[in-house]
Amino acid sequence: MFLSLILLSFNTSMNNHTVMRTDPKSQPSIMSTEPYQKAFNPKWGSLNCTLIGGWFSGPDYTVFIKDTVAYIGDGGYMKILNVKNPSNPILLGQIRVPSVVWDIYVVDTLAYVIDNYNYYDGLRIINVANPSVPVEIGVYYTWGRSYNVYVVDTLAYVADGSAGLRIVNVANPASPSEIGSFTTGNIVYDVYVVNTLAYLADGYGGLKAIDVANPTAPSQVGCYDTDDQAYGIDIVDTLAYVADGWDGLGVFNISNPADTIFLVKYHYNYNTMYDTRKVDVIGNLAYTLSPGNGLCILNVSNPADTIYEVGTYNTSGNSYDVSVADSFAYVADDWDGLRIINVNGLSEIGYYDTGNSAEGVFVLDTLAYVADYLDGLRIINVANPDSTFEIGFYDTYDYACGVYVVDSLAYVADGQDGLRVINVARPDSTFEIGFYDTDGWAYNIYVVDTLAYVADYYDGLRILNITRPDSISEIGHYDTDGYARDVYVVDSLAYIADYTDGLRIINVARPDSAFEIGYYNTGSWTYGIYVLDTLAYVADYYNGLRILNVAHPADTVFEVGYYGYGNPTGVYVVDTLAYISASGDFRVINVKKPDSASLVGYYDTGGNAKNVYIKDSLAYIADGEDGMYIIHYAEPQGIEEKTELKGEKIRNISINSVSNKIRINYSVDKKTAVKIGIYNILGQRVASPVNRIQSPGNYSVNWNGRAGIYFARIQIGKYTDTKKIVIIK
Repeated sequence: MFLSLILLSFNTSMNNHTVMRTDPKSQPSIMSTEPYQKAFNPKWGSLNCTLIGGWFSGPDYTVFIKDTVAYIGDGGYMKILNVKNPSNPILLGQIRVPSVVWDIYVVDTLAYVIDNYNYYDGLRIINVANPSVPVEIGVYYTWGRSYNVYVVDTLAYVADGSAGLRIVNVANPASPSEIGSFTTGNIVYDVYVVNTLAYLADGYGGLKAIDVANPTAPSQVGCYDTDDQAYGIDIVDTLAYVADGWDGLGVFNISNPADTIFLVKYHYNYNTMYDTRKVDVIGNLAYTLSPGNGLCILNVSNPADTIYEVGTYNTSGNSYDVSVADSFAYVADDWDGLRIINVNGLSEIGYYDTGNSAEGVFVLDTLAYVADYLDGLRIINVANPDSTFEIGFYDTYDYACGVYVVDSLAYVADGQDGLRVINVARPDSTFEIGFYDTDGWAYNIYVVDTLAYVADYYDGLRILNITRPDSISEIGHYDTDGYARDVYVVDSLAYIADYTDGLRIINVARPDSAFEIGYYNTGSWTYGIYVLDTLAYVADYYNGLRILNVAHPADTVFEVGYYGYGNPTGVYVVDTLAYISASGDFRVINVKKPDSASLVGYYDTGGNAKNVYIKDSLAYIADGEDGMYIIHYAEPQGIEEKTELKGEKIRNISINSVSNKIRINYSVDKKTAVKIGIYNILGQRVASPVNRIQSPGNYSVNWNGRAGIYFARIQIGKYTDTKKIVIIK
């Protein structure tokens, strides 16, 4: 599985358990109807926030081997690994793409990367001459959802899903352009080019041969309707090997593309292999993949007659791609990362773990403790934020959703297995010293002295005595009307983020007779809660950040402010700033005046941010499949927004902003010098769109900027006007 972690900074005054895992019952809002996460996109940038480190990982869908270097898709990253010693892959470098890496094809010093999951993200061209610092130099946004790419000379052939085959001229990698296309009417999953023919794995359309001698006008010259869905293709001489889904591996004679001849098909033993998606043929062996059953090796020395199985290796993940070099098969194994299999004897000799889904994070001293869902508790050394590394872990029995650390004990909210107490005095040698199986689904936890307050989803609030971790007992319980997702305790009050039922305030002065004294229905899905003084900050998924006055919870709870954007799932407040994790990004909200809360910083994490923890000058974001981020937020400084008038007022100065396009309108009363400068928050000039003598009249000038805060200084003769510009996307 894979672990994702992100750290942010800002300036402010192996235990292996084999168990049956089942998801929480009836959670459509979590498992099915929650909006798909917004993908990270560099053009969106950030606002006053800088990424300074992290532990990034994601699902592995592709691998490309060149010499002793493996290029893998690790979620939203292309990672470059030295695999000279396959038992010990070494990370050389990595680069982020907007969405998820689905395919990689490397030619010389360029990697052609298919960026899938979002339509139109298409083809990215990355310079890998220096593997430690790969740099994107070009991009082409295809029409469909791309799956694969094959490069020949100056042309990239893209299998673009329902948009068919796209042919892109990459002679100038910095400015790729489409010169031809062919729509099949089905879904093109893979492409392989031989001379002037492009062979397509065309889903239910089977195997297609497209004449691309004239790439501006490709035409179909041959077709063979395979029995199931053609997902993958490999060609050796005059034979095409097609990964045909549930119908196994098919072999076709394509010596005459207009008259493709079916030779033989291998139907797998469904106990060991099914749903074939990829194939790579080396010599007399065909290496095929099934997402559920891993690697199968077939002898294809006599393809005109018979194919037979010579070996299988069932990887632990869902295998999506395979590349074979020498005697090793490199398998892209979804959540289980890159698997390196010795095919002489079929034994695994190397593994690059990409973790699972970071749900919760707690930071103590120089260690970040991550609740990593299926992968339990991960302990990350964050002493040097730009060089984080894992120093320990404990694989809990179920789904680690939340974590709270006191001294040398980590209390983990472990889904349907309740509370687990892990001794982390030695991170490299963790062990469980106690547990309590709550009746519901433990989502989060808050510890005060000898009591642990568990947000137990179906079963509300559970209050546990943890004086003796090896003998935990329940001493109190309050069943909220909704689904308890988060809990925050202040003195004798427990504040519950009750998902469908808003904020519940429970009096826990006597845990054995807890009772509700206050309530506020936010009107949406309440995910997270943080309480500071007399205000409760609620992460309310569809309604944004809600700020509630809880000074008199037994009398009345009322809203005093809100920030209505971002689909927040977690919140942490320091002084006058609220830090929220949202479905696709991290946001910093100024709440000094709750009735006019405003955005002052954000960073697009690209994952599905679940929770946030603030320590010193860093924000630690549990970003779901993308792991943990560490983000630095810097309050604006340098130039100020002001107007300097020495005489008559300058008339008609305005700034219009649409996305990253800025238009500055101004008037000149008499012939004079006009200067317009664009400055960043540090007071550094980044652009000078106007610097000339102008006659009387009305003028406008355009400037395209990246996301952030800027100031436009307009000087007309002796007069100066400085206006603030905020570019969000």
